[in-house]
Amino acid sequence: MNDAHGDLFGDKVLKEVAERMQLELRNSDTIARLGRDEFVILLPGVDSEALVPIVNKIIHVMDEPVVADDISLSVGSSLGIAFRLR
Repeated sequence: MNDAHGDLFGDKVLKEVAERMQLELRNSDTIARLGRDEFVILLPGVDSEALVPIVNKIIHVMDEPVVADDISLSVGSSLGIAFRLR
C-alpha cells in the first residue's frame, strides 16, 4: 500500500482502521498498534462467550473499504485470540 500510494496515505488508512475498531470497543478496552499493520486489543473481563460478538463487529467494520485521498481501498482482517489463564 505504501509503495503504491505513499507513506502519508498508509498512515491515513491505519488511522481509519484504528478508529473503526475503537468505535466498537468499550471505554475500558485498549487498542494499540504493534507495528506496520498489526494491532493488539486488550479486553479486560471478557470471556469467550462475550468475545464472539466483539470479534464479529470488528470483522464487519473492516469489510467496508477505507477511503483516503479519494482512493478507496479494501482492507482485510486476520485475528488471533489469546486468553490469560488464572
